[in-house]
Amino acid sequence: MSRDDGIIGVSDHGGWAVLVTVAGDGTLLDRRRVELVGEDLPKIPHHSEGQALPLHEAVALVERVRVSAERHAKLGLDAVAMTVPGRILGVALRQCPGLPPTIAERIKDYRAQNVADWVMYRKALAAAAEARGWAVHWYDAKRVFDSASEALRIKDLDAHFLQLRRSIGPPWGKDHKVAMAAAIVAAGARYSALTSSVLVGIEATGSMFWFLKLIEELKIECRVGHPAEILAAEPRKQKHDRRDARLLLNLLVENRFPAVWMPSTEQRDLRTLLRHRHQWVQRPC
Repeated sequence: MSRDDGIIGVSDHGGWAVLVTVAGDGTLLDRRRVELVGEDLPKIPHHSEGQALPLHEAVALVERVRVSAERHAKLGLDAVAMTVPGRILGVALRQCPGLPPTIAERIKDYRAQNVADWVMYRKALAAAAEARGWAVHWYDAKRVFDSASEALRIKDLDAHFLQLRRSIGPPWGKDHKVAMAAAIVAAGARYSALTSSVLVGIEATGSMFWFLKLIEELKIECRVGHPAEILAAEPRKQKHDRRDARLLLNLLVENRFPAVWMPSTEQRDLRTLLRHRHQWVQRPC
């Protein structure tokens, strides 16, 4: 997962949803509200409009809304995919409660009719994501903020979101926070699923240290390559993310990867302390 690759977090409502896309390190890539049903159709037919109709008409109405939801879900995800510079790797959706198997049963069951519309929209988004080959992550809305704090390794998520709100401006409400937290959790889960048998190779850059720290905490072996030597191994000078990734993989497989020595997180922290101490010692009394 590169810095431009993203996970879409979703906070859904009856007929619309907020989508927030974040990179692996929690950087905001995109935010938007999308409509999930046509303007000429009701938004919550299980719970509302369908209750006033004969059962066969209510079932037909729900089917029309479902078809519209699937079309709008595809359009919403397509719009994000065309905007984000990297790849979309997955979508994070709120967990769905269990429901009766048929639309008719859901309309007649009081508990089911109160949640069936929301489940319908989530499943439409999940189907649209899977059709694109994206992973679908299901999050627990009650724990999503705590899980996001753990993934980012910060204690005060509210302060983090407040700082983000100040830097990006409105709109930034509760739905944006939930969607972003869900995306952060899903992105972290992708890294945590890796095992220590994985070997990662990256080209040295000035912004790589967040990734090195994460990889080190997950106890995954990572090699940092010398940029000039990697460039020399590729005759074509035009940059291309997928081709560059294939080149790094080939260098690792062929045992030609031009690795440079990198200090550990502990050593980097010690260097920072020593530089800080040196600056204070050099100051005139």
